[in-house]
Amino acid sequence: MNIVTTEQIESFVNGFYAELPDMLDPVGLSDLLQGENPYQLMQKGSSRVDDLVRSLLDKHLDHYESHWFGQLMEQLVVYVCGMTYGGWKSELRGIDLEFARDGDWYVVTFTPYPDYDEGNESLALEDNFRDATMSIERASPSADVIAINGCFYGWNPVTDEGEYVKYCGPAFWELISGDAELYKRIVEPLRKASVGNNIRTSEMYGRTVNRLSAEFYRLMCNPHGEIDWEAVAEFASSQVAATSLS
Repeated sequence: MNIVTTEQIESFVNGFYAELPDMLDPVGLSDLLQGENPYQLMQKGSSRVDDLVRSLLDKHLDHYESHWFGQLMEQLVVYVCGMTYGGWKSELRGIDLEFARDGDWYVVTFTPYPDYDEGNESLALEDNFRDATMSIERASPSADVIAINGCFYGWNPVTDEGEYVKYCGPAFWELISGDAELYKRIVEPLRKASVGNNIRTSEMYGRTVNRLSAEFYRLMCNPHGEIDWEAVAEFASSQVAATSLS
């Protein structure tokens, strides 16, 4: 087993951030207003176009960044496991990672929060793990397959759920790396990269707010500079807004 260094983790995270797409340039008002309740926006009492646009843009970014950061964490796990145990991104349905450790063949599915495997979600996990185990055992009859439901955070104890074993937080990071301190060692590389790549403090963010505010003023303000909420409702309910992301 190899130990992945903090410098290697930092290099990987910085490389991922460097590939962060320039996602603000194509954003239009239709992206921000799609699915928004125009009546509720009106009730918030905002009379400044730039304030309204900024709040809508931040909400849009929150959704995007949450999805993007989830991808970063998933790829970081695969990278670390690849460096330590030769793990690889799985091609099996519903499986995110495979690796061999201590003579066992692990199949891993990442879940977004510690109690995700409750109710209907657990049924889908069980089906995926059963299918993956049968597929591996057909190809390698002597394989001892262990199914893992892993979450990147949390302090839940390691629990055997029957079809799979649940790992969260420190126990999960140690499982895929052999390093009991890894869950803490990834903090500083992630913090430094996020501070150095804050979209909301970038020039691009300011340009986007200005561009969208100008467009909003042109389309949805009256000659006195007041927000025309009927125009906002019409725009948010229009075919343009409904199909802009298709």
